[in-house]
Amino acid sequence: AQYTIPIPSVRDAGNLNVEFFLNFAPPMYSVVMALTLIQFFHQHVNANNALSRWASSAAYGVYVTHVPIMSALIIAFVEILNYGRDVAIFPFGWPVLAFFGVRGGQPVLLSDAILWGGFLFAFFATALICFPMCSLLRRAPVLDKML
Repeated sequence: AQYTIPIPSVRDAGNLNVEFFLNFAPPMYSVVMALTLIQFFHQHVNANNALSRWASSAAYGVYVTHVPIMSALIIAFVEILNYGRDVAIFPFGWPVLAFFGVRGGQPVLLSDAILWGGFLFAFFATALICFPMCSLLRRAPVLDKML
């Protein structure tokens, strides 16, 4: 056959193929860490109280509905930052996840405080909106079977 699919091996021409290990390590690390976190939370954070039952009953609904709410909150945070400042976070009018703004036509880096503030605002506000909303949606006659 003239055309073959190159399959990397541990050894190429007798030398140790370092690129194989560099490409193999991140996926293996992420799988091992995911399984470790699942086991850790199962053993140590597995509480059976009213709050955990309420949150677990609303969890699937939160999974389904959190993206548009989180996106709206991120856009709101960016608009709050843009108000009264000469730094435009979304300079072209469409939301793009960016870690820089534009001042005077030149890109400028945002401070760490702004980045962490945006993350924490979006995280907590999304949770505070989505969990009660989905808990209420589960009381509707049709949605109780879906969520």
